[in-house]
Order: sequence, then structure tokens, then C-alpha cells
Amino acid sequence: MSTPIHWEAPRPMSEEQRRRRDYQERLTAALGYRRCYVMMCLGGDFPHRAPAFDPPPGADMLAAFREFVASRLALMAEDDFAGTGAMAGVARLITGDLSGADEIIDNLPAQPGLRGYCNLLPFEMLAGCLPLPAPLGERHTWIAGSPQQAALRQWLDQHRHALRWDEVEVEYRWLAPPAGESQSALD
Repeated sequence: MSTPIHWEAPRPMSEEQRRRRDYQERLTAALGYRRCYVMMCLGGDFPHRAPAFDPPPGADMLAAFREFVASRLALMAEDDFAGTGAMAGVARLITGDLSGADEIIDNLPAQPGLRGYCNLLPFEMLAGCLPLPAPLGERHTWIAGSPQQAALRQWLDQHRHALRWDEVEVEYRWLAPPAGESQSALD
């Protein structure tokens, strides 16, 4: 004979928890996960606190996101923190500025084993937003001064003219895929 399991009903959310959940759902629906991850690492994920990314209902969310990124880039330009270069690069990359990829490549970690979500985000986004060939897209091999860093630079220099930003898919796609290349980072 088994004992029935008694589950307690979850406690009701506080007003602040409900407001945060609604905020996150609204942003994710409008911006997608990639932009939301970048926004969080840029410090914009605390609604009702400056400098939060919290456009009013009905606002053009993509335009508001680009404005938010521009304001954060202006603040980051004044910062000499070591991780700023790669984070500034991913902010540019995710708004359709391919020069952000150069910044990320220029700021690869000095050694393997980098930890922390926001520390890893620029490299994850570079691998996820560009249609890199399989061996080159393995970001765990990306180390400053390595042959992989040189290969990334070479690949980007060779292909940047053939890539276009897809605002909807939040990735760079081939204008016309070269022989043997897939159309997107998701293929």
C-alpha cells in the first residue's frame, strides 16, 4: 500500500516577482533569447532600475534595443576592464555590426577554462551567429595567440563581404553560400 503524496500549492508570487516575470516574457517574445542574453550581460535586465532596458509598451523593441546597446557601448568606452572588449564586440555583433566579430576575436581568453556566463557569452554568440565551418566553430579551442585565433581572423576576412545580417533569425547568413558551406550557424 502506498502513501499518497501531498503537494503543497506554490506560494503566490510577490508583485515584484510577477512584474519581473512579465518583463522577461515581454522582452523574450519581442527580442528573442540571443538579444536577451546580451541585454542581461550588459546590465539591462533589472526592470524599473536604471540603466535597465525597459521600453514602454508599444515601442519598437528592436530600435529600443539598438539604442540601449549604443548607450552601453558609450559607457563601456570609458571602462578599461579586461572583459569589456569582447562584451562590446558581442553587443555590436548582435545588432548587425560585423566589426563586433573582430573585437571578439581580438579579445579571446589567454588560457582555456574561462568561467562565468557573461564571460563566455561573446564567444558563444560568435560561434552561434556566424556560419563557421565545424572545426572552426568549436569555441573551446579559441585561445589568444593560437592558430585557431589566426584561422578565425582569416575566415572572417575572407568571408565578411559574403555575409548579411538576418534581423529575424539573429545571425549572419551567406548572400550565396560558398561551395560546401551551410547557409546558417544552425544548419
